[in-house]
Amino acid sequence: MSASVKIGSLPYGRILHSRSPFLRKGVAQILRMPRMLRCMVSTPEDYRKAPPILCNSFPKSGTHLLIQVLEALPVRNYGQFLSSMTSSIRFRPRTTGSTTRFLDTVVPGELLTGHLFHDVEIADRLAAKHIAHYFIYRDLRDVVVSEAHYLANENPWHRLHRYFSRIDSLEDRILLSIRGLPDEDIDYPDVAKRFDRYAEWMNVPGVVSIRYEDLRRQNVEGTIVRIVSDYLQGTTADPIDVAELSARALDNIEPNRSHTYRRGAVGGWERAFTTRTRDAMKAIAGDLLIQLGYASGSSW
Repeated sequence: MSASVKIGSLPYGRILHSRSPFLRKGVAQILRMPRMLRCMVSTPEDYRKAPPILCNSFPKSGTHLLIQVLEALPVRNYGQFLSSMTSSIRFRPRTTGSTTRFLDTVVPGELLTGHLFHDVEIADRLAAKHIAHYFIYRDLRDVVVSEAHYLANENPWHRLHRYFSRIDSLEDRILLSIRGLPDEDIDYPDVAKRFDRYAEWMNVPGVVSIRYEDLRRQNVEGTIVRIVSDYLQGTTADPIDVAELSARALDNIEPNRSHTYRRGAVGGWERAFTTRTRDAMKAIAGDLLIQLGYASGSSW
């Protein structure tokens, strides 16, 4: 089965990674009809034989990097994205009912991407639909640096853009990403509270948690084999060569193909942080960094 969707001779899988939001959304719109038809004729057995995949992530933690790995599996990417916050323009919390209704439309073998908060009802729906769930996270110090650049310079349609773009210094933008906007009429708490909404996924049986760093420089091959093997264990399809799929996944990794890619550096926060940002991060998320294994104490 092809890992990317093609209609006619156009490589829609590639276009779904385009830096142009109009191309990405346009292709996703085109693919709605075949996706809907596939949903209408699918049976429970189809879902067991070809489990859908959810590529879930904490924002700015390597969503598109993990997508590239997962696209090597026998899945189809219809360009559908599901977030616990509504569109970046509105940026308001989505109801649990809205999320579960969307999950009911996922088709067998579909690769769905998203930023989904942990929720027991959503977890139950994912299990009921036999959706294989991969959750990627990253050193929060790198997250806030990436987010400071992204919301200031790369997404002018995001509701948070006006808050970040009016700040001149990178230091203050990073501080904003760390501290959030607790006094504003907008749902953007500090980085520790933002991550806490996702954290429980790491304790849910069956959810495969992946560190961004493990797909960039630490045990890349071993991590990919784990991802591929885990997915194939959940299928009843014909035997597939794990080594072959793992090699294909490794070849798929092209970080600069992501429309949100800037540098993707591991440990880039060390160059960007100042005394003020270090102190703020230690106060707000120091304990969390230790829990996640990114720090052994406060002497970083």
